[in-house]
Amino acid sequence: MSEFTVTLPICASDTVRSVKAKIEELENVKSASQRLVFNGEELVDDRELSEYGIRNGDTIQLNMLDFQLTMVCDRSVDAILDVNPGDLVVSVKQKMEAGLGVPVDQQRLLSLNGMEFKDDRTLFSCNIHNQQKIEMRAVQWETFACAC
Repeated sequence: MSEFTVTLPICASDTVRSVKAKIEELENVKSASQRLVFNGEELVDDRELSEYGIRNGDTIQLNMLDFQLTMVCDRSVDAILDVNPGDLVVSVKQKMEAGLGVPVDQQRLLSLNGMEFKDDRTLFSCNIHNQQKIEMRAVQWETFACAC
């Protein structure tokens, strides 16, 4: 999973729910997909940060829940994959190879508006979220006979 740090303005009286809302606004990670952890303890939405002893400058761990991704394929078959926001695009291609037999190097994963996702990017960094559809196109390699 990719790691990154986001700095948020907080108050001791902020609830965990309000922190999740700030993360959703800044990073486009749905609150329902977030699990916040401080000193090994999962934080409860309705509690205030002060109840956990969290102060300005402390680091809270964000864990994102697995979700399902719908693949629209060349073969007109939809595949539903269980993925994690931290998965690389290439790992999604590996799952497609295991399920449909299309080799990783012959797949292109695209948004429904045609933007190609790069193999070394995470689903999170590509802004791919739960129940989203992406397209898998198989690259067709053709051999042409030379009339020499």
